[in-house]
Amino acid sequence: MRYHILMNASGCEKVIFLLSQNDIGGNTKFVLNLARELNNRGYQCEYYVPYFSHFYYTWKFRTKRNFLDTYMWLKYFVTQIYSTFAISKFKWRGEYLGFEKITVKRYVFLPKKKILDRANFIFSTAHWDIELLLKLGINPKKIVHVIHHLHSNKAQDLKFFTGVREFTLTVSSEATGKKCIEYGIQNFTICNLGVDTSVYTPANRLRVDCDRLYVGFFYYDHPRKNPRFIETIVEKLLNSNSRIEVYIFGNGFKHFDERINVIKGLDEIAYAKKIANLDIFVYISILEGFALPPLEAMASGVPVISSNVGAVDKYMTNFQNGLILNNSVKAEEVLELITYLLNEQKIRKKISKNGLASVQNWTWAKTADTYYQLLQNLFET
Repeated sequence: MRYHILMNASGCEKVIFLLSQNDIGGNTKFVLNLARELNNRGYQCEYYVPYFSHFYYTWKFRTKRNFLDTYMWLKYFVTQIYSTFAISKFKWRGEYLGFEKITVKRYVFLPKKKILDRANFIFSTAHWDIELLLKLGINPKKIVHVIHHLHSNKAQDLKFFTGVREFTLTVSSEATGKKCIEYGIQNFTICNLGVDTSVYTPANRLRVDCDRLYVGFFYYDHPRKNPRFIETIVEKLLNSNSRIEVYIFGNGFKHFDERINVIKGLDEIAYAKKIANLDIFVYISILEGFALPPLEAMASGVPVISSNVGAVDKYMTNFQNGLILNNSVKAEEVLELITYLLNEQKIRKKISKNGLASVQNWTWAKTADTYYQLLQNLFET
């Protein structure tokens, strides 16, 4: 059956992006970059961001018959109150990722139905519970839900993704798509993510003086990001070469050497400049939906060593435009690869050059092309 979506008063299709958390992670970066590209294609985009750091846990806070459940939700609720008052201070943390001033609208539990009804399409992401939108009475044909990664087949919202459904489902990489099929989720569209090559560009410097060698690590103190393994590698690396200086991009890393620089709290442009000044970028994660940081480093002309997660094996070819680690790699093996790249300047230049060429096929404009075509097709469904 065909259905017609009315245009809003401006004559443009309106898209509402529902962010599930007030954070500065990859999900926020996806929304901002995709919305900017869709704006360029004639869509009018609006952003709704919760006051709390994680909308999902705030909404799930409710009285349970089981004391332990009640205790857990109370713990989450207190955490959200603390994050709102002490960390975000009622501000939108995603401003760190904004390259242009945009207006976001805030909510506590859920935007009003009359607001959502005015949209032609509603993008829900990350921890957004589809059941909430359906219970609110939103036309499911308006909903485009984006899955970046799946932790397990025990996730509560998987039942809404399996079987027959009317809302549209997209995934950010072929790897996530395979995981969806494994968990019984069918009928989805793969829409890869991208990199902004106007922000992530090579540094205007020639690395001739190598008194110091700069090695960067993406770090986050979460099991999925493999923090303890990274800490081991950093310690071994510093002990192996007195010329090496390490840059840690992320939160939670404990200092134990004066040659360690922890970089956090930067806006996107400042972060990109720091990345571009590295000699090597190392990305070691256990599970990712797409894995943007390695692609951003490649766009910055920096040779990358990365674990084989997300779409890494799609945009990176081993020893051509990057080095891909196998899943069972040991710390000593990673250390050998880092040392090898640092000693082989010609290989670093080759990988850098090839990386710069390959990222042209993995931009946010390419991502928007896929979503634009998807939205156009939905008009005809």
